[in-house]
Amino acid sequence: MNQDVIKAIYLTNNGRLGRLAYFGYGLALAIVFAIVAGILVSLLGMIGMVISFVLYLAVLYCQYNVAAKRFQDLNQPGQYALYLMGVAFIAGVLSQISGLTMIGGLLNILVFLVALYLLFMPGTQGSNNYGPSPTALPGVQ
Repeated sequence: MNQDVIKAIYLTNNGRLGRLAYFGYGLALAIVFAIVAGILVSLLGMIGMVISFVLYLAVLYCQYNVAAKRFQDLNQPGQYALYLMGVAFIAGVLSQISGLTMIGGLLNILVFLVALYLLFMPGTQGSNNYGPSPTALPGVQ
């Protein structure tokens, strides 16, 4: 896989990304992070947890870029991905506070429904405000 494609997928939020690429590149990033974090924690203990947390922040940035491109494929602003991540964070916090768990649960359902929308809704046919139609899996031949 071309290094420039990896940079374009994970390090910028320009352009569009189709459903299959959104799923594949997002899943690949999550799996790699889980393996690396598991190794770090098992080898380094608490220090590995701290390093994993810092890596998680980098993964969040990459996941934001992937989701932003998917929103843009639906001709919606990529900034919606940031809002979705914020709602997910708030839902996680509220789910841990006694008396607010139901609100956190409802927000989690909302996040899940938007995730399903991103995964299954076909993108805009042809060019849209964010560029031409994406290829099925950029960088994979």
